[in-house]
Amino acid sequence: MSGQMTELDAVNEVLSAVGQQPAQTLEAGTYIEAVRIKQMLNRLSREVQSRGWWFNEEEDITLQPDPTGNIKLGTNIINATVLDDRDGSLVQRGVNIYDRKNRTYEIKGNIKVNVCLFLTWEELPQVAKEYIISLTAVKFNSGYTNLQDIIPDLQSTMTSRYAQMLIEDKRSRDINLLRNTRIRGIAFN
Repeated sequence: MSGQMTELDAVNEVLSAVGQQPAQTLEAGTYIEAVRIKQMLNRLSREVQSRGWWFNEEEDITLQPDPTGNIKLGTNIINATVLDDRDGSLVQRGVNIYDRKNRTYEIKGNIKVNVCLFLTWEELPQVAKEYIISLTAVKFNSGYTNLQDIIPDLQSTMTSRYAQMLIEDKRSRDINLLRNTRIRGIAFN
């Protein structure tokens, strides 16, 4: 067993929390409950990460248009916020930056953005994995097993792990108001 929690470990933790047998593999067509939990883990991971945390946000990135004038974002970008767009016309549409004012994907010049990335399970910090597992256990129990006697424990664990995420997020962020690009963008634009 390695120090990093695998998806199989996560699925087995959820199965254990709802009183089910552990899975040996996550291959499709094997243990249907394990496959459902894996799908739920991935969906809830995307949902949790879309909020933006210290581990999946990158700030002040310069993007350049390609030879056709388009700015394409990576497929792992959940959302991008253009920083140097005074009138708010530059927005993300799918994996592209779109100019709403001129109704075009052709962007003239470089832009700066803040992005929220979707990280794979392996890239997530342990505290995020633990919260996502707890959230999945609550949702899986609610949708499939519906064991009433475990609901308080599942919700208590989920709440505690979410609090840990918030503490780590606050601790890990740059709280200097003059250097923080989010605050600077609000204060000085």
